[in-house]
Amino acid sequence: MATDITGAGITGVSAKAVDGKLYIYSDGSSTTDGSTDDDGAIVLTAGATGTLLADLGLTAGVYYAPALEIKPHTQVPEFKTADTRTRPTGSVWFKTTDANLGGVPPFKIAVEHRGNGVHGWVQEV
Repeated sequence: MATDITGAGITGVSAKAVDGKLYIYSDGSSTTDGSTDDDGAIVLTAGATGTLLADLGLTAGVYYAPALEIKPHTQVPEFKTADTRTRPTGSVWFKTTDANLGGVPPFKIAVEHRGNGVHGWVQEV
């Protein structure tokens, strides 16, 4: 299955079988519409017949790749599940302003990421 997904030539999408599980990856260039939408997403849809997704333990839906946002503290990235393009664990926001523990040259940078199982931002100093 992983070989078929990778071999399908879908822009930005690859897959691997690891310890008997299917892992599907986006390098950030995958798109929900297949060409123009710059969202780094993978869309899983159930076919008209059969139970392939359920058999693989997958759920139909839109899955976004982790993202890097470099913005001031006033432009909070839309990474939450309630946002338009939710982002998974591993997404990073580099704040470019001093307020709220951001950083400006000479680079007093505070890094925050969406923590696995943590509701909100986790600061890494």
